[in-house]
Formats: sequence, C-alpha cells, structure tokens
Amino acid sequence: MRKMILAACAAVFGLFCSVQAMAQDFSDVPNGYEAMTVGYIKSRMDNPRGAQVSFYGEPYPIYVDIGRYRDVPGWAVEVSVRSSLRSGRSGFADYTVIFVNGQPVALSEDDVDFVDA
Repeated sequence: MRKMILAACAAVFGLFCSVQAMAQDFSDVPNGYEAMTVGYIKSRMDNPRGAQVSFYGEPYPIYVDIGRYRDVPGWAVEVSVRSSLRSGRSGFADYTVIFVNGQPVALSEDDVDFVDA
C-alpha cells in the first residue's frame, strides 16, 4: 500500500515538475493554497462529508525528496482535520500538505522526506 501511494505521489510530481523548475529557487506561495489544501485533503479521505480543515499559520518553504527527485524546493502548510469516525465520534488528525510547483502533491504521511528551508 505504501509503495502504491509513493508511486502515485511520484507520478503526480512528474506531471507538475520539470527539470528546469526543480533547478529554480522557491516560487511564490501558491495562489489559492487554502482552497487547494482543503480539496487535496478531502480527495484523500474515504468519507470527506462534514470534514473541517483548520490551518496552523502560513505556508513555509521546504526542500522535499519525492521518488528519485532530491532537494526539490516547495512549500508546506500545517493543518488539523476534524472528521467523523466510523464509530460516530469525531476525531482530529494533524497533517502537513506539501506543495511543489504550485500544486499539492503529498501529505507528510506519504513517506516523503522534507526539511524546512
């Protein structure tokens, strides 16, 4: 399962990045990052209905390793997600959403490595 997620992340990463883009410094903070973050989180959930996403501060620059690509400049944003559990109770989970080339490409739980820039 983990290999499938990593392979999917690498495929998405390949769609949004080129070798030239990876050689450049950080781009600007992604426009509309809040809406893209919420959409990306919900696209990864089994049952996104009623999920609430709260942001912790502003995006910050990072270097990320995804697949065979190393030290790619990107942005990260910290969020807390409240969603309904199968038991009927609500639960919170914290995530870091990783942006590369202006698009969300991974969550911190996807077995990608990143460090603050």
